[in-house]
Formats: sequence, structure tokens, C-alpha cells
Amino acid sequence: MGKILKTTNGGQTWSTLSTGTYYSFTSVFFVNSNVGFAVGDDWNEIVKTTDGGASWTAQSDDQDEGLWGISFTDASHGIIVGSQGVLKTVDGGSTWSHPSSGNVSSLRAVHFVDATTGYAVGDWGTIIKTTDGGSTWSVLSSGGYDGYCSISFPDANTGYIVGTCGIIKKTTDTGTTWTSLTYGTTNFFSSVSFTKPGTGYVMGSSGTILKTINGGADWISMPSGTNKWLSSACFTNENTGYIVGDSGIILKTTNAGAAWAPLSSGTTNSLNSVYFCDSSIGFAAGNNGTILKTTNAGLTWNSQSTGISVTLSSICFPDANYGYAVGYGTILKTTDGGLNWTKLQNSTFGQFLSVYFTSINTGYIVTGYDPILKTIDGGLTWTETGNTTGYFLVSVKFTDSNTGFAMGESGALLKTTDGGSTWNILSSGTTNELDAIAFTGADTGYLVGSCGTILKTTNGGGFPFGVADLTTNQSPVKIYTIPASTEITIEIPASLAPGCLIIYNLQGQELLSSRISGTITKIDISKLPGGVYFARLTGEKTVEVGKIIKE
Repeated sequence: MGKILKTTNGGQTWSTLSTGTYYSFTSVFFVNSNVGFAVGDDWNEIVKTTDGGASWTAQSDDQDEGLWGISFTDASHGIIVGSQGVLKTVDGGSTWSHPSSGNVSSLRAVHFVDATTGYAVGDWGTIIKTTDGGSTWSVLSSGGYDGYCSISFPDANTGYIVGTCGIIKKTTDTGTTWTSLTYGTTNFFSSVSFTKPGTGYVMGSSGTILKTINGGADWISMPSGTNKWLSSACFTNENTGYIVGDSGIILKTTNAGAAWAPLSSGTTNSLNSVYFCDSSIGFAAGNNGTILKTTNAGLTWNSQSTGISVTLSSICFPDANYGYAVGYGTILKTTDGGLNWTKLQNSTFGQFLSVYFTSINTGYIVTGYDPILKTIDGGLTWTETGNTTGYFLVSVKFTDSNTGFAMGESGALLKTTDGGSTWNILSSGTTNELDAIAFTGADTGYLVGSCGTILKTTNGGGFPFGVADLTTNQSPVKIYTIPASTEITIEIPASLAPGCLIIYNLQGQELLSSRISGTITKIDISKLPGGVYFARLTGEKTVEVGKIIKE
């Protein structure tokens, strides 16, 4: 930690410089060969050198959060950006001020074209520009909500931004407009809905709606008429569907997504979840305790009294009368079709992100890093289920009373086949956040999430998702012993040899590989830490994947 490296031979070798701190650094900038600065994410670390990095002295500021980017136009004038916006110095870092930055924060990088013109970028599509050396900043339109982490201008007019999900954008008019250079879509998909096998929809950031009519082989962009964030969708038949999102937007289609008409919701609060009990009766839940109800297929929406002001993230109705909604520290229940809502008491966890009920009494809630909760008495009591701790889960969905899936950050995907008593870890094959799932039958399902992620399974989720489990008797490949401590034995039919076995961790990183030449091979795994891994066997005509548990 606190490490800065230096090369004097064009990068062939690097030496570690002593900074006098153990805190992490996020950015470094040198004004000339001797004068340089570095900033860190821990304890607002700012250090300066005047001797080419041989020694470093700490600078001070009154910011109490992370510092992520730095740029100097000369030895005296510099800008730092971070979680609280912009810092500026005019005396070589001895003192720092907080100029107006257009009321933006979470800035990740800064770049100056000359002494007066500079740009800074950050989270949620933020781009700001200064033309007076950083004293004032104006907000530019980036045309999206991506997270930007770096910016560079090779000349006064032309600039480039890179960010999350492989996003690359370019401007040729000093930042006035930006065009995407990224192949495909990097939009965040927050919801997925299939109306019949082969025909489905995904929706998410920037008003994106995509449709497939061939089981996900191709996706067509559908006009939404908005660039707002679309959070949740529900279809009542093959032609009629509803989408809710930011600023109280509700969209409806009656022609299978060819056109979407805005409905009057009567609120400007963002709506996060929508659920229809039948073709006429539907509910939407959102910020400030908002719950809306329609009884005429969306023609009018009436606000329901909840008595709370917290954000509601999810709503579910197992029938027309019984419904549940969840939010931060809140579980609501109605037994009269939404006329009255009662707050259920549960003080175990405070972060309720998604709710799904398989009957009027049996339901599940995911709670971020905390265990999945289950009730069998209509929410009167809740118990922790399975071995889910350690995964940040944001959504839960059941396909029948026993089979369910929970998903979340870093590609986390869990499956239960016994009503939540146990949850098995599936490899989704991605580290992107997963937010929603939909099945068209027992075997075929779709997952969507951040960075334009759309995944498909044709075997009920498989192990990992969409791939056969080598540890079951149906597979021609056998793995012994599970769990293992020092070695595993791979047994394959002669028809599959020779092959190559690669072991991955849950993040998809390759850890170990071995040539498989015979029908029985022993592989040393003693150097792997304890945990769950996946083994991928590639033969001349087949690929098989299985699970390894290291004790």
C-alpha cells in the first residue's frame, strides 16, 4: 500500500519509491522531472515531491472523502477531483480551495488542455468543463449514465472518454457533443420479460427497450419515446405490457412493443417495480413510499396510502388481494387489494431489495449481503435460508414453489430447488451485475444486468448457468473427491481423451491447467485456497464443465 513506482529506462525496470504512507494511491501527476503529486482514496492523502520522487511530503486539505484524479498546469496551479467534487490550489499544494463544480460529485479523472481549459469526468455520465483554470465549472451532456474513469484530449477540439462496461466516447467540438465508439450496447438492463417462448423484452438505462422473436439470437431496438431509466416491466398478454421508471414514467404497449404510449401516473416519484394481477388490475411502487394502483388497464392510476416515505424497491401480488412491497427497513402487506397497507415488523435486516411470493403465505426477500429471508406465515415471521452470506444479492424470482433464483453484483447467481432450504452457487460466466431473470419454461431462461449483459440457459440454469454439471451421474466426466483437500481425480471415457482441464475461480480467472491424456488423471490442487471452483474440460469434440470444492 502507498506504493509509487519509477522507471528511468523506458519501463524495462521499476523501482519502488518511499512515500512514508501505507494508504492507497489512485493518481499521480508530474509537472516536470522533479515536481510531482499523488493522491489517494484513503484519508484524503495528497503527497508532493520536488526531487523526482526521492522523497515525498504530505499536503493537507479539509475534504473527508476519497481523491481520485489530479492534473497540474504548472508547478503552482493544480486540480484534484474526487468523491466530493473539485479541489484547487494556486500555491503548489500548500493550500486547497473548493471551487464551484456545478453541484456534482464522484469525479474520477481530470485533464487540462491548456492553462485555462480543463475537463473532469465521473459517475453517472458526469462531464464538467472549465475555461478559467478551474475557478468555475459547467456541466456538459454526455448522453448517458455510464461511469467514466478517464479522459484525454490530444488537441483542443478532440477528446476521448473511457469508462465502465468498455464504454468509449469521442468529441470533436470541445465537449459539446459526444459520440459512442463502443461496439454493441453497454446499457444497464434492469428488467426482462418473455410473453411466449422465443419472444421477449429487456429494458433499462437511457430508455432502452430491446425485443427478440427468436429466443435471444437477435435483439431489435424498440422506440420508447424517452431517455429515462426504465426499471421494471410486466406483460399481461402477448401484446399488452407496461414499463415503469424514473420521474413517475409509465409506458404501455398494446401491439407487442411496436409502440409505447406514456400513461399519466400522477406522480413525479421514480417508480421501481410494476406488477399486474390480471389484464386490468396492476400496481407500481417507488420512491417516497409511493404505491399506485390501476383497475382499468392503466387508464388511470390512484395513489395508495402507505404511511411511509422510504423508497420501495419491489412489489409482488400472489393474488388480487394479497400483496407485499419492500424497501429500506420496510416490509408492507395488504390483504384488501392495496386499499390498506400494514407495516410488518422485522428488525433483523434493514436492506430489503426484492420480494417474491409463491403463494399468499410463502415468500422470499433478498437483503444485499445478508441472508435471504423466507416466510411461510404471510410475513408474520421471517427466517434466514441457506448459505447465501457473502454475495450481494439484488433480486429474487421463483419459477415454481420450490425452484428459485437469486442474483446480484459481480455475476452472483444462486439457485434453490427445495424452497430456499439450500442455495447452490451457479457460475454465470460474467462479473457484471445481474438484476433480473425470466423463464419461458422449466429449462429455458434469460438473465440481464449491467454492461448490456443478456444470458440464456436451456437446461434450467444448469451448473454453471446454461452448462451441464460434471458432478452428476448424467455426465460422462467424473470428478473425485468432492470436497477435496490436496488432489482431485478426473475420470473420462477414452473417446474424450486427449483434452485440457482448466480450473477457474468464481470470477472466471484461470488458476490451473493440466493436460488430460488418459482416462484417469490425478491433479494437485493443494496450493489452491479453500473454496468453490469450476473445472472446464475441453476435448477434441466436446466441452464439459463441473464443480470442485476445496476444503
